[in-house]
Amino acid sequence: VRFAPGDSAGVVDHRLIRIVRSSLTWDRVPVVLNLPPDPSNDWALFELDHPGQVEWSNCTFTIRNVVKSGVPLHRAAFFQFVEPPPMETMMDMKGVRDTTTPLITLRNCVVRGQATLVRSPKGVPFRLTWQQGLFASSEGLIETSGARSQPLPSQGISVQLSQVTAAIGQPLCLMTMDAQSRFPLDLVHEFTNC
Repeated sequence: VRFAPGDSAGVVDHRLIRIVRSSLTWDRVPVVLNLPPDPSNDWALFELDHPGQVEWSNCTFTIRNVVKSGVPLHRAAFFQFVEPPPMETMMDMKGVRDTTTPLITLRNCVVRGQATLVRSPKGVPFRLTWQQGLFASSEGLIETSGARSQPLPSQGISVQLSQVTAAIGQPLCLMTMDAQSRFPLDLVHEFTNC
C-alpha cells in the first residue's frame, strides 16, 4: 500500500487510514507514505478513534518525511489516537464509563522513517505490545500529553516490548503538560531482550 499525497495545501485531512470503534488485523502488508515537500503538521498513517484491538503481523511501515538536510519536514506519527471532545471523559453514549483501553499489537514488524510511533493527544490511555521487530526513526516511540482530568489508576500507558531493536533520535517517551492537560498518565513498561 503506497500513499503519495500531492500538494498538502489542498489536503484538509492528514490522517490516511482511519479505524473507528472497530478492530483490525493485518498480515504481510507493506505500507509506504511519502509526504509532500511543502510543510504542514500532524500527519498520521493510522488514526485510531476508540479502537478495539488493532494488530499487525509481518508488516513494514515506512514514512518518508525528510528534506535534503535530513531534518523531518512534518510532524508525523505512524499511529495517532483521536483527541477526545472536551466534554468527553471516557463516557459512552449511555453515560457509562468506558474502561476498555485500546490495544496496539505488532508482531515481527519493521517500522522506519521520520515519525513518532504512537501519538496520544490529551492523555488518551493505550496499551502497546510489540514482539520481535525494528523501530528506526529520527523521532521517539511515544508522544503524549497529560489528561484533562485525574485519570483512574487503570487509565495509563502500558508498553511491552520483546526482542525489539530501537534506533531513535528523540526520547523514548515524551509527555508534555499544560494548564488544560495537567494530570500525568502512569507509564508502565516491560522490555525483554531489547
